[in-house]
Amino acid sequence: MALHWNQVDIERKLLRIESTVSYDETERILFESDPKSRTSNRTLPLPNLAIEALSTHHINQIEQRLESAKWVESDLIFANPRTRSGHMWDSTVRAHFYRFLTQECDLPAKRANGIVPHDLRHNVATALLAAGVPMKTVSEMLGHSDIRVTVNIYGHVTERMAEVASNEIDRIYGQG
Repeated sequence: MALHWNQVDIERKLLRIESTVSYDETERILFESDPKSRTSNRTLPLPNLAIEALSTHHINQIEQRLESAKWVESDLIFANPRTRSGHMWDSTVRAHFYRFLTQECDLPAKRANGIVPHDLRHNVATALLAAGVPMKTVSEMLGHSDIRVTVNIYGHVTERMAEVASNEIDRIYGQG
């Protein structure tokens, strides 16, 4: 929610993560602050599907900005023109995500209920690990300062991963 367009390099397919959004209870506003740890500041390579989605979103956002009389200029990728800071509230993000799951992905409302955007982080981490991407690489992409965080929180073992491991035992010991 703290990503700015100047942190995206479409040509080189890179994204810099430099801040996070926090909430000031006294002022009742959203503001940007430093990420949780030193390793949270990072540059990530973006897959083509992310580049395509960001490019389309950028065009849509420019059109929205031109049509809006009250747009708060913030350079935010995910902007809310109705807040003082331009940041989206967590509840707004969840509502948009729920709508996306039910309308664009045709996920039944009952199944979509309770799925939050952060769940995508778990899903992608598990998919990368299942695809054989080294744990250290996944850990650095997630911005973890310690690989144990990745292992303990995101290192879900799928049935397919267990099957591959079983087949590897057969291959290693000459039974496959």
